[in-house]
Amino acid sequence: MSEHFAVEWGDPTLYDLTINTERVPVSTAVDMVVGLARSREFTETPASRQHLLDLALAAKVRAALRANEPTSAVDVTLDVAGSE
Repeated sequence: MSEHFAVEWGDPTLYDLTINTERVPVSTAVDMVVGLARSREFTETPASRQHLLDLALAAKVRAALRANEPTSAVDVTLDVAGSE
């Protein structure tokens, strides 16, 4: 992850929820995840759907640039807003 996204996968601040499955039974962990997924904070909105579409478009552009030999070393930051 650090090579491609410049983040450390073990950094707990990257996640909305971390569960120690050595201490919490799987059934309880599942209940926690389902409860959180159903909460108001995680309800899909038009804005959140648009943000996901924007992220997907940015990822496709980066992948296309990397797949093309002349642009494979280009490191760009994309700011996509309102993609369709």
